[in-house]
Amino acid sequence: MKQILITGMTTNTGGVETFILNYVQRLYQKIHFDFWCNNAQCAFEDKLKELGCEVFHGCAYGKDPLQAHKDTKAFFRRNAGKYSCIWASKCMLSNIDDLKFAQKYGIPKRIIHSHSSENMETGTKGRLMTILHNRNKAQIDKVATDFWACSKTAGRWFYSSEIMNSEKFRVIPNAIDTEKYKFNTQKRAEVRKLLGIKDNETVIGFVGRLQYPKNPLFMLQIFHAYHEGNPAGKMVVVGTGSLAEECKAYVRQSALETSVQFLGERNDVADLYQAMDAFLLPSRFEGWGIVLVEAQAAGLPCVASSNVIPPEVDLTGLVDFVNLDLPINEWRDELDKALKKSRSPEAIEKVVSAGYDINHAAKELEVFFSK
Repeated sequence: MKQILITGMTTNTGGVETFILNYVQRLYQKIHFDFWCNNAQCAFEDKLKELGCEVFHGCAYGKDPLQAHKDTKAFFRRNAGKYSCIWASKCMLSNIDDLKFAQKYGIPKRIIHSHSSENMETGTKGRLMTILHNRNKAQIDKVATDFWACSKTAGRWFYSSEIMNSEKFRVIPNAIDTEKYKFNTQKRAEVRKLLGIKDNETVIGFVGRLQYPKNPLFMLQIFHAYHEGNPAGKMVVVGTGSLAEECKAYVRQSALETSVQFLGERNDVADLYQAMDAFLLPSRFEGWGIVLVEAQAAGLPCVASSNVIPPEVDLTGLVDFVNLDLPINEWRDELDKALKKSRSPEAIEKVVSAGYDINHAAKELEVFFSK
């Protein structure tokens, strides 16, 4: 059985981590996966161990960069020989120690996988990370053998045009278990009842980290504008993050406590989509936007940022794009239009035919890893 080492899992159960888990769950019986994590805990660690994966830990770079470097080097020196491939998932190229040590200690196939399209950090830290990112971008072809991305937009953030135009570049679908998201009227009624939502109330949904890239405060301002003309409107916010308290403070100040529910991290997200009537994602940037694929599979009309979210994420015709520079009332109007559309249960078939069903996509990766 082929043994693959995966790096890039954080402590956050976000889109990248869910993407990796989805593929591992489909492939673990045919390919053995282990994980190297520069943190004390890995997202979905218990689930990964149940699948037979070993999860190794080292110091976090944000805590002690020198010790993290030493830990990473020591791990690869001891263990690189048993792996035929490293699969390094990243949102920036500010640190590529894993790939460098994989090359030094003899892992023959080295995949770098881009999951973002812009620097998530701001201020002094953001400027430093951009410098490191650009430096490593210029040499990434020296340490990696294969170049993957969740979209062409994410690919351009990591790779030169020469790499993008080569056979070594590949877009890997952020595929999902589409059947889990299929619209179900009974499940919709059950979830709405649990959430205390009445039949005559419309629900706008958001799923994601409450952090700068997702623009959550602006999202709430859009809902606020919509709610002023539609007091029966509700919003369900799924996820947590560094801006959670700021978002909750805005809701209190705007007297929206009875209209906005913060549900935190959940393991029933597929069910929660059933309760929604539209999906809102005004991100500042996205490498892909896997939650938009999930929302479309559930048949939801979506409103998302144009120019910063790859347009190819619209697999069904359900995604309406709005420029982030437009005023809130323009977003409100677009959201109002979306809520007037009929839900599209047949949209799931378009998601599948576009190649974003995990069962089909995993088979393609199985062929690649088995070579």
